[in-house]
Amino acid sequence: MKVLFVTSEHPKRTWGGLGTFTREFTKVLRKYCSVVVVYFHFDCDEPPLPDSTVDYVLVPEKKFKAFAPEAKILETAASLRSQLQPIMNIFNPDVIHCNDRQTYLPFRFDKNVFYSSHLLFCDLISMQGLDDLYFQELKIEKSALTNSCLSAFYSEFAYKRATKIIAGKFNPVILPLGFNPEKFKNSLEQKEKTKINVGYFGRFENLQKGFLEFINAVNLLGKNFKEENNVEYFLYGRGSISKHVDLSLFNEPKFLEGEELYTAYSKMDIVVMPSKYEPFGLTGLEAMASGCLLLVTTGLGMDTYIQCGKNCLEIPHDYEGISKILEDAIINLENYKSVRECAIESVKKLTWDKCVRAHFYFYSLISQKRFININLAYRPELYNFLATINSHKDKKNEQSKKEYECLNKFMNKMINENSFDKKRSLVVTNFLDKSKIIDKYLWCDCINLLEKSENEILYRSECLPFVEKFYDYVIAINYFETCLDIESSIQELFRIAKEKIYIFINKNIENNLQTYFVTDVEEFVENIKNNLKYEFDFCMKTENQNFNLFCFENIKQKENSITNVLLS
Repeated sequence: MKVLFVTSEHPKRTWGGLGTFTREFTKVLRKYCSVVVVYFHFDCDEPPLPDSTVDYVLVPEKKFKAFAPEAKILETAASLRSQLQPIMNIFNPDVIHCNDRQTYLPFRFDKNVFYSSHLLFCDLISMQGLDDLYFQELKIEKSALTNSCLSAFYSEFAYKRATKIIAGKFNPVILPLGFNPEKFKNSLEQKEKTKINVGYFGRFENLQKGFLEFINAVNLLGKNFKEENNVEYFLYGRGSISKHVDLSLFNEPKFLEGEELYTAYSKMDIVVMPSKYEPFGLTGLEAMASGCLLLVTTGLGMDTYIQCGKNCLEIPHDYEGISKILEDAIINLENYKSVRECAIESVKKLTWDKCVRAHFYFYSLISQKRFININLAYRPELYNFLATINSHKDKKNEQSKKEYECLNKFMNKMINENSFDKKRSLVVTNFLDKSKIIDKYLWCDCINLLEKSENEILYRSECLPFVEKFYDYVIAINYFETCLDIESSIQELFRIAKEKIYIFINKNIENNLQTYFVTDVEEFVENIKNNLKYEFDFCMKTENQNFNLFCFENIKQKENSITNVLLS
């Protein structure tokens, strides 16, 4: 596979999130496939030369006298596309990964674009920043989300922000971000015992970061509290601070990066993250990896990795509330040692390798041109449905028990009849814990369509991750009751099955954990026969009080039928 990765923030810009993403992500991605990295240089200074990360540096040329923002943007896109075309002709990428909105327009008419949204929809808090140029960028990102094959978000919060702004169809996936926890010194014993260090890391900006709320919270605690508890307060970040802000209780603000930044984290006992809007919140990960007690707001991108009370403490947005939590954290710091230890452990799983493997799966779908399956499987409706499912834990558990009872009885029967002897088999389920299947039936694979995999990938019935005829037997239970498109979901089963398909149909009354319910069994089977591009022998029998069992055998493709392009 060949991936063209395009960015507008240079990877040497260590304090920029996009630069770090490009540098670390592409370094690991090159282990999996062929990668060409292109950097668009929009600044007025001298462009950097290609290096070990960036293969091409392109600078837009101005050959048309453009004055309006729209005209300038289109002229830039046309210039960059003309420079890109020779690269694309030689490299011929299977996937074009546009890593931010400013890279998208040159690829507006390409079908194989994977777009990752890191900033805009989370940063656009109000109309205060909506000038002429920013308005055009908003339109560009809307176009990117609407027209790209897939759009990646790195938290549920970021995805929800997008759905509130964008009008139109798009295909979102929520993927994990990577990070290097090993760079941060995380031994709690290294923290200074003589004093307590409390820090803020981030931009000196209040609209999004809540910077002033932290300062006001510290000032509310006062000078006497600082001296009595031997506390030092630190501000690390970029930007200017108004001379009217009282910083008398703080050490001099600094901007740090690289080893200096890691060292500063290692000396912190408490890190306060009072963000009001945050797409992911890398600062929180860095603080947790360093063994700091993280005080953080909830309901934002940090919800991806925080568990308040377990690996961090929750704070409100107002400075009075922050002051109370901070006071308790300082006075009772030793009591939160287990929280800090849990934080260190919980961030270890957020590796760049996991991040790349999750992206690579969707790259594969795009490179194999499974566009129809992608469009049917990954839609905003999916995440709305998952939210409904997760809000009914009791019904999920009840359904899981029914699935396990039925499946266990069926599997044991088939084993006794030697039906599974030397057969490569797959169980597809929705509510059942797949570990119960894998642990008990070692020869059988299992995927759960409502839970993310180990690589944080959500597999869907409309787009199963297997090549044609990959399994001899496929056993599906409650399979299409939670699908978004019934025909493509059943078609996928026939695509991957070589010999037999067993489908357990829920025959109970309709419930709110279903998107599809069979009311007429005969009509359902007749529709399968008429609409599928496969021929088969069919039989049906009642398995138990909860499910009917449908069996499809002797599966073969109909003549003059073209199978979907397969995932390799």
